[in-house]
Amino acid sequence: MQNIRYAFRFIRESFSIAFKTIQLQEQWVYIAVGNLVLLFFWFIPLGLVLGLIGLRPVGMLLIGLIGVFMLFSFYAWSEITREPASRRVAALFQEGKSRVVRGTFQNEETLQAAQEDEGDEKPVLAENAQVEEDPQEKSLFKHWADILILTLGLPWKRLIYHFQKLLKPEIEVKPAWIPSYTLLVPVISIENRDLKDAVLRIDQIIDDHLLRFQPGLVKVDLVSSLVQWILCFIGILIGLTVAILITDPIAPDPWLLILGLGVGMLIVWLFITSGNLFSAYSRSFYHTALYKWVRNVEEARKTGEPERAVPPDILRKAMGTTIKK
Repeated sequence: MQNIRYAFRFIRESFSIAFKTIQLQEQWVYIAVGNLVLLFFWFIPLGLVLGLIGLRPVGMLLIGLIGVFMLFSFYAWSEITREPASRRVAALFQEGKSRVVRGTFQNEETLQAAQEDEGDEKPVLAENAQVEEDPQEKSLFKHWADILILTLGLPWKRLIYHFQKLLKPEIEVKPAWIPSYTLLVPVISIENRDLKDAVLRIDQIIDDHLLRFQPGLVKVDLVSSLVQWILCFIGILIGLTVAILITDPIAPDPWLLILGLGVGMLIVWLFITSGNLFSAYSRSFYHTALYKWVRNVEEARKTGEPERAVPPDILRKAMGTTIKK
């Protein structure tokens, strides 16, 4: 329970920062607008099925399949938006470019000035990192394909990994980077690496013991995912109910069915977008905070200054005094 309380503290603080820093809200806009575009895209085949086939068994099957693809596209898009979001959060954490006061950032102008000056200063990162000097000079979604592949393949990788751990708990299961997969998106986006290089980088972080605790210790991923799926379920339930109430499923008029479909999909979009926004933003901030701590530890070892190996203030604030240097 304590770890869940840590998660709620972290999420509350991260959204408090976002409400004071407009640049962090860009991810919310990307998710909302992107999901709306996807909604209209999937509305076309759903409308055609209703209009041409109706609610016969074949039509219901096609509607279910299209609905599954639509839900996945919403989720995949929210994951892709984590790339620029990670860079935004990293810019806030960057030493010497934005000042943090007890876990919150002073104002939006500080971040803007930091980003404008970013090209004039050497980033405080290790030499082996391929850091983007100026996030604005690169494509916002340069590594969208890598993140999409990660979104498709990671659930199966994790399932196999945990299944092997369950069968043979005494044996070290490969790949070792699976428990620290949360660092992949920050490494891909901030260090400008492809997926293969990012996995090698995570292996190096693990081998060098740069990560002070497993990301799952603070249950940000668990809480954000629960909220996401609860909102998704509620949205589908309410959308389906409203669609049935405003139309007659056995009516011969296909336009009436399409009208109900459109209203129901808008309700679903609202709830799913809210859940995706909450989850993607919370995880982006948490995973980037962990990444920043890794870089602090790495820099401390490089310079021989142990006082540099401190976690970001937002982590210390969320976990109280339990985090040690």
